[in-house]
Amino acid sequence: MEITFDPKWEAACAGLAIGEEHEVCPDGEWIRYARRLTGIQDLFVYHHRKAGTWVLAKWIYPPTKTDTPVALELESMPVPPDMPASGRLVGEALIARCKPVEETVAAMRERLRKASLHRQQMLDDRKYSRRNAVKYMRSKGMDQAAHQVESGQVGWTSPSESEEQYRNTVSELISMAKAC
Repeated sequence: MEITFDPKWEAACAGLAIGEEHEVCPDGEWIRYARRLTGIQDLFVYHHRKAGTWVLAKWIYPPTKTDTPVALELESMPVPPDMPASGRLVGEALIARCKPVEETVAAMRERLRKASLHRQQMLDDRKYSRRNAVKYMRSKGMDQAAHQVESGQVGWTSPSESEEQYRNTVSELISMAKAC
């Protein structure tokens, strides 16, 4: 006896089969908008008769290709999506909801990598600016202040970590000091 894997049967058993309790809705303005925005042409909306909700879904096995259609539920709404206050997704939220998991994970990893690089750059900037400040203070004979900054007794923030308003104030003070 040979056991074969039937993906349609597996999907149907996973509760994704479109049956009598699912009423596929005719295309409205919102679903056409969703298709245009996401580029996914096999999106559709159905009314779940038992739950009383409207669901954004994507065909996995459409009714044109099988007698047991299978879909992936993406989002549920309490009222039809073309009605006001339906809870429908729009813009970036809709794109994110329809994005394949692999793309979402890859984008998340990239954001984490960039954040890590940014943190490391900030730490490097802080060390560099602290070292320069200590060097400057020592050259001006402010050894005690230089020691406090160098030893961490005094908090230090690099200019790149400062808010723009603070940087503007510092620039103004430096310009005033140079004018004196």
